[in-house]
Amino acid sequence: MKKEMKILKSDMESCLTDKNISDKAYFDAIDRYDQSIMEVSIVESITYENCASENRIQYNAKTSIASKLVFYL
Repeated sequence: MKKEMKILKSDMESCLTDKNISDKAYFDAIDRYDQSIMEVSIVESITYENCASENRIQYNAKTSIASKLVFYL
């Protein structure tokens, strides 16, 4: 379970990094008045936010289960 938790945390962090890159691309596109890149960047940002949220939820659930297992052991 610990390996799975590490993978989930790594995936969450990766998604957050990609989201930050998409957010930056969005704001850079605003400065350049590039609507097509703005649209692509906002869709990517939403996708990466969903990815991060899903991994965070699974990671938190596994953390809760692991702490209860430790308590009972």
